Amino acid sequence: MMIKLIPTLALSATVLLASCGEKEVEGTIPQVPPAPPTPEVVTALEAQPFGKKLLGKTKVLVGENYVSADLQSAPEYYLLFFSASW
Repeated sequence: MMIKLIPTLALSATVLLASCGEKEVEGTIPQVPPAPPTPEVVTALEAQPFGKKLLGKTKVLVGENYVSADLQSAPEYYLLFFSASW
């Protein structure tokens, strides 16, 4: 029984290692910047304490460069992650 199990495990490990090299493309990077937000979105962002600080400061990846682009919608919640490596 043990002798039959070893080749099966070796084959499974080979298949797993072979699949690790394949690149999966989940999405594509846009080549044109997004449209500016609507006046309603800008008004909603200006009404938020955190949202108004983001206006004019956010960037988006377009092609190989980052370009300025405001949020397309006013989020209800923001997630802030801060990390320090000292």
